[in-house]
Amino acid sequence: MATEKNTLWTKNFILMCVVNLVMFIGFQMLVSTFPFFVMHLGGR
Repeated sequence: MATEKNTLWTKNFILMCVVNLVMFIGFQMLVSTFPFFVMHLGGR
């Protein structure tokens, strides 16, 4: 019986993690500037 070694850290998994991290950082950067944008539009 042949045994296959299944690994979690494949190229696709690492790429998916990096893309997810970049999207999360970008979203957090936008959310942190949103109150200043609202104030610029005249909000309180």
